[in-house]
Amino acid sequence: MAFVSERSALSLRIIDTLAERKVAWHSVLWCSDPLSIRASVQAGLAYTALPANAHDYHPSLRPAPAGALGPAPEPLVVHLAFSSTAREPVLEAARTVARATLRDLPLQQL
Repeated sequence: MAFVSERSALSLRIIDTLAERKVAWHSVLWCSDPLSIRASVQAGLAYTALPANAHDYHPSLRPAPAGALGPAPEPLVVHLAFSSTAREPVLEAARTVARATLRDLPLQQL
């Protein structure tokens, strides 16, 4: 497995899911650079978890066949948190960036 960060919510979710399903694994890469992760996957050196639409933007990253990894885990909850001292222009800029970043991802309203 290749992980972007050992402390990221996604990495922890992957590790928990592998443990729940009793899947043996080891990490070949912990890296803060998503491009390095993608390169290791493209070279066939590792597997990783990416958003459902990653293949749209990176066609060389092939998704696992449906059902090969068992049932899909529940969606990962993402929260946008701000400091209580942040001013409204900063909040709106952060919200705009978050919306743009998540625009093409499959989202579920809670």
